[in-house]
Amino acid sequence: MSSTAKAAANSANSKLSTGPTSDAGKAASSQNARKLGFAGKTFHLLTVEDQENFNEYLNGLTAEYQPATVMELTLVTKIAQHYWLSQRALFLQEFCFGDNMETINHPDARKQLPLYLRYQSTHDRAFHKCRQELEKMQAARKAEPVKQETAAVRLEISQLKLERERMRPPQPAKASRIARPASVVAEIPSATAVPVAA
Repeated sequence: MSSTAKAAANSANSKLSTGPTSDAGKAASSQNARKLGFAGKTFHLLTVEDQENFNEYLNGLTAEYQPATVMELTLVTKIAQHYWLSQRALFLQEFCFGDNMETINHPDARKQLPLYLRYQSTHDRAFHKCRQELEKMQAARKAEPVKQETAAVRLEISQLKLERERMRPPQPAKASRIARPASVVAEIPSATAVPVAA
């Protein structure tokens, strides 16, 4: 059990090490755990990466897909981010190999390579999933006017058919076959019943 003096010293020390107090200091310290930016909740470029290159890639995707809604724009941005993170993982894999493309014997390199491979495949899958979702969404949006036009044409056709039915004069009822009474049918001799001479 600690003494009273030791507890007082711990309390005094804790008041000196409460972390940053300014907003700038808090923002900087919040990034302390971020090393390579693969598993963070937000996307950040590393200091060695070029923001201009990323913006150029994102602008190229935006020009190609021409997003018309906020969701489409979000998917285009996600596509760019997943591609960028996949390329980052690919770049970092190169540092796990020596000059002869043999795995470096350093224990950290042996542990890092499978991690970088996993990050690359994760972001490759996410890239393709976002791209497929975007293309499906855009196809549905582009098909919507055609569906509406088709529905309008079908409605117009059905209205014309109804109008034509209303305009058609009533047709006389067809004469139905008159049924003969059973007594009359019995009196008519049958043509097939011919008496045979013996």
